[in-house]
Amino acid sequence: AGLCLAHLRRALELTRSESAFETLVTLERERLTAFLAELDEFLRKNDYRFRDEGFGPEGNSWRRAIAWIVGQEGMR
Repeated sequence: AGLCLAHLRRALELTRSESAFETLVTLERERLTAFLAELDEFLRKNDYRFRDEGFGPEGNSWRRAIAWIVGQEGMR
């Protein structure tokens, strides 16, 4: 599932090993790239031209984006 933004920042601040830092950045970059693709698909499917297409996992990507920024506990 990955880290929320605040915990990612904190983990990067506390990481002492360059290889651990690079690994964390690489893993989070891959996760966020996939996540952005889901957000793009969510936006595309909200276009009236694609209204007949159903939503898959991208249907709640906007909520997950908020949770990533504010943290799950910060989301109401």
